[in-house]
Amino acid sequence: MITHAKYFIKEGVFLNYCISIFLVVLDITAVIFFYIRKKMIGEILEKASPSKNCTVYLIFGLFSIFALGIRELIFYITLKGYLSNTETILIVNEVLIGTFFIIMFFTSKIYFGTEGVLVPTIPFYIPKYQIINYSLLSNTIILEINAKKPYKLKIKTKDVNKIKSVLSLLND
Repeated sequence: MITHAKYFIKEGVFLNYCISIFLVVLDITAVIFFYIRKKMIGEILEKASPSKNCTVYLIFGLFSIFALGIRELIFYITLKGYLSNTETILIVNEVLIGTFFIIMFFTSKIYFGTEGVLVPTIPFYIPKYQIINYSLLSNTIILEINAKKPYKLKIKTKDVNKIKSVLSLLND
């Protein structure tokens, strides 16, 4: 029993298990949190893409899954013909990291709903009763919030026209 515990700590298996559990919880939380927030805004009127380049999330996600995870899997199988516990956990960790980044890519949108606005950054959700006024300057949405400084969101220029109609509807 003692030798097994020494192996468990010496080989870093315990740390790898902890990282795997953390990454699984992180992935599940990201998905659940997104769907809960989407329910909070009511009926979705329109969505827009932020102007910051969210494709970086997709690039990191695909790189982590394919270049690291799948490449290591092929390497270990062709080199040794089998996978040890530690190697399996490392590959699973790479895939989980990639999955998290891909989830972040698909959930990084701005949603306008009947009950509020869902944004990809903190505060994540702004209820309609807190928003005094919606305005649009070039490609920046400005949300004036009760007793707080205005919240500014840059959006892609292709989304400006469809957001104008939604903002006029929400201001009424």
